[in-house]
Formats: sequence, C-alpha cells, structure tokens
Amino acid sequence: MASMAAPLHADTTSNPAGVQMLGLVGQPQVVFNATIPYMWVTFANQSPSQVNGSVYVALHNGLGQTVAIASSPILAAAGTSASTAIFLNVPFDSYTADVFVVDGSGVAISPTINGTIVA
Repeated sequence: MASMAAPLHADTTSNPAGVQMLGLVGQPQVVFNATIPYMWVTFANQSPSQVNGSVYVALHNGLGQTVAIASSPILAAAGTSASTAIFLNVPFDSYTADVFVVDGSGVAISPTINGTIVA
C-alpha cells in the first residue's frame, strides 16, 4: 500500500460558497491490486443529515496534462465516515492527483485535496 507522496492540502477556493459537508479522514491510500491500482479514501460527514455523492480523482502527468478522471459513489450517514475505492486505470507512474466530492447535481461538497501519488 502506498500513500500520497506529497503533503495534502485543501484548496478552499474550489468551494467559495463554503459548502463543505465531507472532510477527508487521514490520507488517501493507493493500493495495488494485481495490475490495476486503486485509491482508497475515507470522508467524514460533517452535516446533520445523510450525504450521497461521488468522489472524483483527476490524475495529471508530469507535464500537467490530465490523463485520467475516475469516480466512485460514497454514502455517509450524519456524523459518520464512509470509505470508497476509486480504480485508477493508468500505467504505473508518478501522478499529481486532485480528489474531491460532488453531490448529485454537481455541487462540490468537499474541498479539493491535492497531492502526488505513485500508481
């Protein structure tokens, strides 16, 4: 299991309205399952109601080009945490990753988390 190689930080400018219902718990982990790596992430629901959304991971190569976008659903009851796996269908290499959650209408419900991964 490998983790994000660079320190993660939240980009609050990606959510200017301040609507944040899900907060990252710990560090995303990159897991190697045979030949397909996947990212395991956990978010805590900070709202007083159930949250249903999609976790997105955008991967960028060394030139800054987006080479993959993957997503996975996440559902967290009020005050609980939920985890999900996002399969990264990319060759093994080093990537910059942006991780965020949106609701069913596409509204951001988490800050954007940035870091470097080796997948």
